Amino acid sequence: MPLWVQQKDYNNAGNFGLFEKGAVWLPNDLSSFEDLIYNTSPQSPEPDFYSLFVKRLLPLIKKTPLEYDEIVNCIEAHYQQIKVWLKRSVEDGFFSRKIRPLRYELQPVSLFHTPTDFELGNRNLNLDMYILFLCKLEQFTRDQPQQKDDIINQLELLSPQITGWLKRGVEEGHIDKKIKPVRYQSIANVKH
Repeated sequence: MPLWVQQKDYNNAGNFGLFEKGAVWLPNDLSSFEDLIYNTSPQSPEPDFYSLFVKRLLPLIKKTPLEYDEIVNCIEAHYQQIKVWLKRSVEDGFFSRKIRPLRYELQPVSLFHTPTDFELGNRNLNLDMYILFLCKLEQFTRDQPQQKDDIINQLELLSPQITGWLKRGVEEGHIDKKIKPVRYQSIANVKH
């Protein structure tokens, strides 16, 4: 069962520290304690790349606003993918974008109120993004190898990000690359 914490209006609240360590925001619109218990799945939702990105960036930006290049150096993802996630995280109210110099900073915790943001604290976000990619690829290629465009559509990531991880996976022996047409499959799913 997750640890539930109440959202506060300021970033230095102890509850924010608990959220950064994996606690779950208590919903603002909760009508009863029973709703919380009975409407909560005992299993954590499956992690996704965007949530992992936000969770990794939260403690870094909490300390000091970061410029785009600093974020690219801190997060293990392609710079174009990071740009997409930063835009979305600003729209979702996690971070704000400041100009002169261009930098990103933390929004007040009180803005974290959407269901997606609420679920964020309950996910296993200690995963490395590349490892998460390999796990998802294994699920996606269980029945047959897939073309790169299908993998891109399934995982909702940019082509350069998928290309980099596919190349790395093939080089490290985690992914089998088939030719004519080019398709990819997790080594765990390759039938001999």
